[in-house]
Amino acid sequence: MNETCPPISSKSAKGMNHTAVCELFRKAGFGNIKEEAIPDIGMFGKNKIETVSQVEINGETGYKIRKPIRVDASILIKYHIKKNK
Repeated sequence: MNETCPPISSKSAKGMNHTAVCELFRKAGFGNIKEEAIPDIGMFGKNKIETVSQVEINGETGYKIRKPIRVDASILIKYHIKKNK
């Protein structure tokens, strides 16, 4: 099975635009990428909207970027959106 190293750590991805992080994983060869919107931003957090909260690989946020993993691993990118009223 094909393996490659993750392009970015969860810690480094935090605060980046979720679309950009998703593209980094796609370009690295990962195909099983899902995104999850977290409605947690109030009226004073506009600069955090659509930024990454965390990235999970196979349910783990503490993955190593220098350790190859399977390209079919489950990637979950959680990101902030505006709260529902």
